[in-house]
Amino acid sequence: MLSFHFFLGILLGLATLLHAAPITENDFEPMNVTLPHGNFTGKHSTFDSDLSVLILFEAQGYDPSLEYHDYSTAQVWMGTKMTTVGSVIGLELYSAVGVKNSNFGGRCMKAWPALTVPCTTNIYEIHARWESPDIRHLLIQAAAGALQQMTYENVIGPTNCYDMAGTRACNVGSAVRVNFPNSDGGGTNYLHFMLYNYWTDYGNYYCCQGNKRERIDKVLDKLGPSIKEQFSGWKDKDFTRDSRCIINGWQSC
Repeated sequence: MLSFHFFLGILLGLATLLHAAPITENDFEPMNVTLPHGNFTGKHSTFDSDLSVLILFEAQGYDPSLEYHDYSTAQVWMGTKMTTVGSVIGLELYSAVGVKNSNFGGRCMKAWPALTVPCTTNIYEIHARWESPDIRHLLIQAAAGALQQMTYENVIGPTNCYDMAGTRACNVGSAVRVNFPNSDGGGTNYLHFMLYNYWTDYGNYYCCQGNKRERIDKVLDKLGPSIKEQFSGWKDKDFTRDSRCIINGWQSC
């Protein structure tokens, strides 16, 4: 089976949302997407981002988020560095990760209390491999769902979200990494990418505090039966997952 690169998949029209149901903090419904079949000439595809002016995430020392660990079926890691997604939150954010562009627009806070500006969140530094379209689908859903759950916050107290001229806007982690088991032939299955928004100046971002990791766990639990079916070594085992926040290399919460 071919391994496909996430960014190339996006450029070919990665996902069309069908029958999208409202998603709340306590209920996650996997999105139904139609995945195109592209023409790829090799097992590995690569993409070098031209967004060299962006601030890159550089973990110091060993970083366990960069590879799969067999203590659980699936692992999702979220960066603790902040980037805003502005007004694109909840289901809209979940959907935005699956469209065919490498960025999505919205509105962001420029100055309190009510000065907002159009803004763009870039998805970049994308590194990914998968052994089948079904695994690709699940990786995208896990990443999109993790980001979505970071935006189900009140606007008062230690929170990722804030009031923006009468609407809610939110911040998320600047790195997302999803790791699944190796396929039977030894091929790896993962999706890692970064987010950047120039207008990341307002509000706060808390990854370790509260029940954010538990909310990401709910995303993985919903996807769990489908993930298990893709890997023969896990079909007869209980689905397990681990959601963590990257602090600095091997440090996480």
